[in-house]
Amino acid sequence: MRRKNSEEMPCLLARSLGVIGEWWTLLIVRDAMMGVRRFEDFQRSLGIARNVLSDRLRKLEEHGLLERRQYEARPPRHEYHLTEKGRALGPVLLSIVQWGRDWIPDPPKMQFRNRETGAEVKVTVVDLQDGHEISAGAVRPVADADADIATRNRIEFYQEMRQAEEKADKSAK
Repeated sequence: MRRKNSEEMPCLLARSLGVIGEWWTLLIVRDAMMGVRRFEDFQRSLGIARNVLSDRLRKLEEHGLLERRQYEARPPRHEYHLTEKGRALGPVLLSIVQWGRDWIPDPPKMQFRNRETGAEVKVTVVDLQDGHEISAGAVRPVADADADIATRNRIEFYQEMRQAEEKADKSAK
């Protein structure tokens, strides 16, 4: 079965994964956040084939996550810098790393520390409206007024599944 074009799917997660979900993509973004700028340095850090790296850098540039800047005229050489859109993935990467520290057996012995305080960073998701920590179970999808039928159907399906789960949980008690 052929995978659908994620850009056509009525799901923000699927569409986002179409941009950032490929194996090397987040590793390239991670390296860029750590200060890697040049093609050779990305290649050295990641051990990635040149053609694959070229393709991923081009796609990140096309999607507006990286900006290519020339730093040498002859021969022409470029550096890659994160855009605002690319930097916005920082909390996402930190959340994935936190998940790994919590759930992957024997994680690498590394941590992130706050640059100002030196304290270890523990990542969570906070609702900016009220400042409370939230979990996936604490939220529910709601269709926007102009949502298409596929989005509305998906939300209705999720609501049916949630209700069936709640009913099963009550009867199990």
